[in-house]
Amino acid sequence: FLIEKLRGSDLGQIKIHQTGIPNSYLYEFTRKGKPIFVAWQDGLQRQTLKFMLPGIGTDKVRITEAVPDFDADFQTLERRLNEKEYPRFFRSSVVSVSAGNISVPLTSSPVYIEPLYE
Repeated sequence: FLIEKLRGSDLGQIKIHQTGIPNSYLYEFTRKGKPIFVAWQDGLQRQTLKFMLPGIGTDKVRITEAVPDFDADFQTLERRLNEKEYPRFFRSSVVSVSAGNISVPLTSSPVYIEPLYE
């Protein structure tokens, strides 16, 4: 999922932002001249964290979990994710941005953060 979302990014221009929150990480990529972000934290417990997205210039972002939403630990021949439903594998929500800040529920699984420009 992340490879697909980050395809076309300028990998020579990756920025690592300090979140001010221990064990939490925010990486910024640039694709088609626009910033996109990947965030996660070390630890298994889900926490909602608030941090700054520098210079995004919009009031909404889409946050998509980068690990498929599947009700089992792994796929088997009997229990498989249907490839035709690929976009629905990943939970996604739209979050408001307030003065460049967002609140994001994070775990050790990364989330993809995409600013929504109207």
